[in-house]
Amino acid sequence: MKYKIRIFVLLLISMVCFYNCSFDRGFSGTWDLEFEGGYGTMELEKKGNSYIVRMSTLDMGNISMNNVTIDGNKLSADVGISEEELKMSGVFEGEKFTGHILDGDEEIPIVAKRQDDQYLEPRKGDVKYILADSDLGKGEKDLDHAGLIRDFDGEAFERGERVYNSNCINCHGTPEMEGSIPLSNKFWEQPFKFGNDLFAMYKTVSKGSGSMPPQVTLTPQEKYDVILYIRENFVRPNNKEEYYPVSSEYLAQLPEGTSWGPAAKPYHPWSDMDYGNFFINTYELADAETGPERFHSDGPTPFPDENYLENNFAYKGIAVRLDEGSGGVSDGKAWMIFDHDLMRVAGGWTGEGFIDWNGILLNDKHETYPRTIGKLHFETPVGPAWENPSNGSFEDTRFKARDGRRFGPLPNKWSHYKGIYHNGNNIVISYTVGNSTILERLGMEKMEDQIVFTRTLNISPSATALKMRVAPEGTKVAINGSGASLGNLDGFVVLEVPKGRSANIKLLIANIRVEGLDEFAKNSALPESLEKYTKALFKNNLYILTCSFAH
Repeated sequence: MKYKIRIFVLLLISMVCFYNCSFDRGFSGTWDLEFEGGYGTMELEKKGNSYIVRMSTLDMGNISMNNVTIDGNKLSADVGISEEELKMSGVFEGEKFTGHILDGDEEIPIVAKRQDDQYLEPRKGDVKYILADSDLGKGEKDLDHAGLIRDFDGEAFERGERVYNSNCINCHGTPEMEGSIPLSNKFWEQPFKFGNDLFAMYKTVSKGSGSMPPQVTLTPQEKYDVILYIRENFVRPNNKEEYYPVSSEYLAQLPEGTSWGPAAKPYHPWSDMDYGNFFINTYELADAETGPERFHSDGPTPFPDENYLENNFAYKGIAVRLDEGSGGVSDGKAWMIFDHDLMRVAGGWTGEGFIDWNGILLNDKHETYPRTIGKLHFETPVGPAWENPSNGSFEDTRFKARDGRRFGPLPNKWSHYKGIYHNGNNIVISYTVGNSTILERLGMEKMEDQIVFTRTLNISPSATALKMRVAPEGTKVAINGSGASLGNLDGFVVLEVPKGRSANIKLLIANIRVEGLDEFAKNSALPESLEKYTKALFKNNLYILTCSFAH
């Protein structure tokens, strides 16, 4: 209903077009609308006995309305929305309009107030900017500031919100979440330090002052988008004394120009960067279509504990790109994640896109985490992949937090992550289970049009038999190579390596719907020795082996 109310209000705003009235001033000027769930702004210009309306709102564009009649100070009209015809009525009283739209038996109240057209001198102050005008780029020359301000609408509001969440929220925060820098202005409750009119705010954003750095990567339009978002989202509803009224007289005194500056370009450094073919981070694995919905507690911080016990998090996840091509992990089409807390492959997925990049260290979003996007072909639940060599148990004995989740690595005597060998495009993970040393390489093969995920493991002899949970029963798993076998145990497909025996094997894992995997595995290339990827490789006198070792 709130969304419908906003539509009704916008229709009401347009009602003042094309009719005669008896008021001395008519309806010329800028009007503010307030209603349940939102507000709007319009500018009316009288032309003879009719009006031209220029209107900007956050939810809708320009909206026209027909068959408006006025009898004295009373207005009535028919409103057509989505093939419905609704009745509207109201009364003008001086500089105010009070009315409603009748939707069935429900009355939707609306109140309008005309802004004072008198020019209000912007608040001046002794502002020391970090940059001088001469330091600004060519894109700041000959700007049409008034035009950029007039263009504000719902799309600009959404753009401004994205700019705020990417560039501003870290320091300034929101009414529900404290910013990271105490001196940063709290727009919803504090006076503006460097001027509260739009042009003063623009100069602060462009040139910086005090602890506010200049935002040199933003285009003029992006700057006005975020300025107007701050005004409409924070200042207007919560800090009215700091909301500077924008009149035609104010716009007329702004610096004149004809340019809107360079066009804004998508700026996604977190996903545009070439990270190489692996990326270590915390991930949640989820299928784009069938995975659980994101959940966050409502209200101000501190949030109550969320229930993430069923979510598949890899807190120490090594995401590896499996397909060939340029651009690194973010431009891939197939991936697996190795969780080096638990020595498990958390899952494998494919798609047009790696992750959603949500996270404070990626796209600056708070209280969230990156999640895989695309089709999740298989996954393993959170828990140790390898049986504890000392007691033959898979029980997770790590630190248990108050919300029931386990955190941290397995004990060193159980399993220990040693690091990564990065040899060209080859990624080899090194770890131990008991006194056995393991090298593992993640990969993929094609079976006609189906993706088959592969794990090549070189396992040295162990003083005890070794068992590893490969995937839940029902997942298609096959093996080739020597020294190990597959079986089923407690709902899992399990790899078993006898005591005192080395193994050089390749596991082939596919979606449950894939047929013929065993036959495909028989004809697949045998597992290679991974030792060669732990040695330095020289090419044109360049040393191209890099190693990342854990302590």
